[in-house]
Amino acid sequence: MTGLFQNKSNTLFYLLLFTYGFLGCLHLQSLPIAWTDEVMNLDPALQWHKHGIYKGFLWPNQGSDHLFLSYPPLIQVFHIGTMYLLPFDIFWMRLPFLILHLTTIWMVYRIAFFYSKNNLLALLLSALFMFDKVVFEISRSMRVEVLEMFLIASFFYFKTIKPNIIIRALCIGLLITAHLKMWPIALVMFIFNWKDAISIREKITVLFLSAFPLLIFCFAIQFQFEALYTQMFVQASKHQAVGSIWDRLTAGILQRFWPVYLEQIWVIPIAFYMLWRALKQVLNGQNSVASWCYVIGFLFTTLFMAGHYRYWPPLYLCGIILLSADQNIHQYTKNPMIQKYGVALILIFLPGFVLRHYVAELQQKERNPAIAIQWLETSISKEDKTLILGDALAFYTTKNPNWDYGMEIYPQNLHPEKYKKMYYLSRDTFLNQKPFSSYPVKHIKPLGIINRFVRGETYAGLHLYEITNLSQYHLLTKKFSKDYE
Repeated sequence: MTGLFQNKSNTLFYLLLFTYGFLGCLHLQSLPIAWTDEVMNLDPALQWHKHGIYKGFLWPNQGSDHLFLSYPPLIQVFHIGTMYLLPFDIFWMRLPFLILHLTTIWMVYRIAFFYSKNNLLALLLSALFMFDKVVFEISRSMRVEVLEMFLIASFFYFKTIKPNIIIRALCIGLLITAHLKMWPIALVMFIFNWKDAISIREKITVLFLSAFPLLIFCFAIQFQFEALYTQMFVQASKHQAVGSIWDRLTAGILQRFWPVYLEQIWVIPIAFYMLWRALKQVLNGQNSVASWCYVIGFLFTTLFMAGHYRYWPPLYLCGIILLSADQNIHQYTKNPMIQKYGVALILIFLPGFVLRHYVAELQQKERNPAIAIQWLETSISKEDKTLILGDALAFYTTKNPNWDYGMEIYPQNLHPEKYKKMYYLSRDTFLNQKPFSSYPVKHIKPLGIINRFVRGETYAGLHLYEITNLSQYHLLTKKFSKDYE
């Protein structure tokens, strides 16, 4: 009977993974709609393909319009590569990230089974991870956390399922080039990987491969460390924690989990159970790479980084792997009631996932970027040199070499005098003007509690305003113009 149940758990996992991937593809371009974080990281890659120069047009940091150094290079290099292979639109740009995320979930399941030898526990932990609100939100986006989670899962996969010290070293090296918040976790992984290396030759190889991606980046930018500091660390300072230790702890914890996890309140005690178990292992001298990664990562992001909930998923992944090796949980899942009804726990994780896909289907027309982009392209002359400010949707119109997209909140490197026409795309009013054009698709509002828990913008309600002179442009941008001086 147990073997039959284990096989059912395994089958159910692959059914859930298939459903996750199918619905992810079905609503890939509409859930979410185009948003700022994605286009900011796509921008240097687009500039590379349009102008052959690694620079940023949208980024406000001084010097980024000549050489882009405001963000670690992994995600930009990834985008540059995908733009050589795939069409430039939301669906195709997001697709590689969804595929990597599905692979991450599969590796989490395999790792959890490796530690627990229990398909039910592996299924429950994988479901806890894949249907987590923030993890699910990021799974369809082009944020660097998707790459970070893939690399973290790969490190543990090639430590447990198919041990390979070389691949682990490469994962560490790529994590270093992903984001500054990954450096403490990468350091922990490097120490454990170094200890696993037996011979001097292996240790040298581990050291070299762990440093190799960063060395390549330094060579590519010709070791311009002053410019690197000016851009990247000034950018990082905008996202660092502030105040006393107590302020950082409370802000980091509260902002990370509340109110974003209001609909999945169980994540908060689970996160602190993970921290307790990890601290207990570390203090007892148990050499668990997952526990060290969780403790060091938790302390670093809490004390030194703003409490943004989107920084949480890579750390959560380390915690899930930690729980999969937790003997207390192993014993708990042997309880006959859990064995019999444990799968039903997955139903608790599903409402947010199901409702968000339901809303995406309900609002399919108003979330469709192709229809909205067609409206923009028929409203604006394709021949005039044009700057479009405002909503991130306009970024995807800049395949046209005459059009550029800018953000009114980051006007530092924009040069409005170069353009014959300027427009502002927004849901707001602009200087009491009548819109030049309005998006004709109407908004469908979900009913009742559904609207409360799955709020999100669509393209409905967008207006296109013409900016007729430089005075209007400066009225729109002046309150942001000195932010990065």
